[in-house]
Amino acid sequence: MTGATGGLGAHLLAQLASRANVSSVWAMVRAPTDTAASERVFSSLRARGIELSPSESSKVVPLACDLSRSDFGLSPSRLAALTRILTVVIHSAWAVNFNIPVQSFENQHIKAVHNLIQQCLWVQTPEPAQFFFCSSVSAAGGTPRPGTVAEGPVMDPAHAQNTGYARSKYVAEHITRNAMLNSRAPAQVLRIGQLIGDTKVGEWNATEGVPMMIQTAVTLGALPMLDEVSSLPL
Repeated sequence: MTGATGGLGAHLLAQLASRANVSSVWAMVRAPTDTAASERVFSSLRARGIELSPSESSKVVPLACDLSRSDFGLSPSRLAALTRILTVVIHSAWAVNFNIPVQSFENQHIKAVHNLIQQCLWVQTPEPAQFFFCSSVSAAGGTPRPGTVAEGPVMDPAHAQNTGYARSKYVAEHITRNAMLNSRAPAQVLRIGQLIGDTKVGEWNATEGVPMMIQTAVTLGALPMLDEVSSLPL
């Protein structure tokens, strides 16, 4: 999996490590060494109040990786081992930055989608590994109102929100879809909405939209007047 140092990824990692049918979780991290990758992963877990048992911790294999490369920057022996045992890939790593263009996401994020899907198809297991791409509701957030976003491909690029982040997610969704159609890759897109703090600790990622809005309001002394409608009763 990727993104283990993020809010979503940390909880995914903990839940995977707790499962009896999971023997190991390889956490691919942007870091200079495996030691640095390990420090980043477990520091992220501690910061969110997530505690792993010794047996769960032993399943986690943090790896320093470069997702823009087809071999992920892994040694030949490590890559061969991955090819022998890989069953599921969860790609949740993505820069949460709404101020940069879509091109800025190409190298480490969009290209990684292609590389990870290829690795799923190259495995030596009886069946290709499953690929899950953690997308965002922003990939469909520009859909004209009133309207309903189907649980399927968003075909019109104008229906993605007008940020590089949203457009990069839109592009990655279609790379995943094309892999499903053209290579029969067992892949799925998970279009994820706003994340909040968990029910145990309540630690909320400070880079998510609502916490950032509140932090800004402290400085500006004002909150934005948003044209939003809650889908839940208040």
